[in-house]
Amino acid sequence: MKMYVFEGTPEEISKVAQAMQPMAAANTTSVEQPTEVSPAKKPSKPSEGPAKFVSVEFAHRVLTRRPLSDPFRAVIKALNEAHPAWVSSADLYEASNYTVAQFSGLMGAFGRRMSHTEGFDEDAHFFDYEWDEEVEAWKYRLPDTVREALRLENLG
Repeated sequence: MKMYVFEGTPEEISKVAQAMQPMAAANTTSVEQPTEVSPAKKPSKPSEGPAKFVSVEFAHRVLTRRPLSDPFRAVIKALNEAHPAWVSSADLYEASNYTVAQFSGLMGAFGRRMSHTEGFDEDAHFFDYEWDEEVEAWKYRLPDTVREALRLENLG
């Protein structure tokens, strides 16, 4: 896993993020018509989502080792309350009150939180996701292991 650290103004960081993620470059300010920042590029064939999820214990460590930001709490809450339904990426941008670029940063920070938590397994996913062909966007939900970790800490 590679990790990059950038310094600069928000505008400079946004330009770097856009250059590194061409799919996000087209629209970084609109919540109504978001351009996807996805867990992977649009699949060439229908995706069945991740095959392996984090354990309850690992999810608990990730969620509690440091305080969660309010925008991330809002994302987790939206996903947990919608269960078992899927939540669109646009709805998650709205829940966090972030633009697509800001949301990408939020999820990048969460990825760093995960990768720096004891017991990290790069093959295990914290979120269930699938590609929605109808709207050409990703949709998400929480796996049962993460929902159980939320119940343990009354975070959901």
